[in-house]
Amino acid sequence: MTMARLVKELTGPNETGRWGASATDLGFPAITNHGYTITIFGDTFVDHVGGSGWRSPVGFRQSNPDIENGIRWDNAIGGAYAKEMINYQHRGTVHAGELPDGFTNIPNDLIHLPDGRYMMTTFAIRSWDPISPGGSWATFHSRMWTSTEAHAENWERTWDLEVNWQIGPVGTPSPAIRYFDSDDSVLLGPAGVVCSG
Repeated sequence: MTMARLVKELTGPNETGRWGASATDLGFPAITNHGYTITIFGDTFVDHVGGSGWRSPVGFRQSNPDIENGIRWDNAIGGAYAKEMINYQHRGTVHAGELPDGFTNIPNDLIHLPDGRYMMTTFAIRSWDPISPGGSWATFHSRMWTSTEAHAENWERTWDLEVNWQIGPVGTPSPAIRYFDSDDSVLLGPAGVVCSG
């Protein structure tokens, strides 16, 4: 049986620091149709957690085929400074995030579709405080973001799963999906019923 071994650090001053991202959260890699990988990371800072340049998510591209020798980052989404990939405002505190965007938005997944679109999902943090013995945390909603650009530089919000919408009798919360199409949006309730436009 082969044992796992440390090959090299993936982030830090010597790896992602040149893009202003020495301190990062967990990362999720996704293979693109172009043959390289984009890895998206959550909360990211210039030099240390809680320091300057806080943003989430950020993305790095990697194309070296010999990953058994370690990943070598080619570049960052945003260029010389790894930018926050999506448009939202950090609101509230680590213990009490605020709507509409939450304390921070953490990436869940990324896929590059055969038609060239990239799709990424995120969740908005209500509180990082543990809400269960397993250490889970409270969120406000999930969102999907799409990029139609060849190398995923810019993203648009394409749907929300909002748990705070009021649907049905007043005071009866129920999840709803908001789908964005150009400048219009349609709010869908349970079973796809249009609740408002």
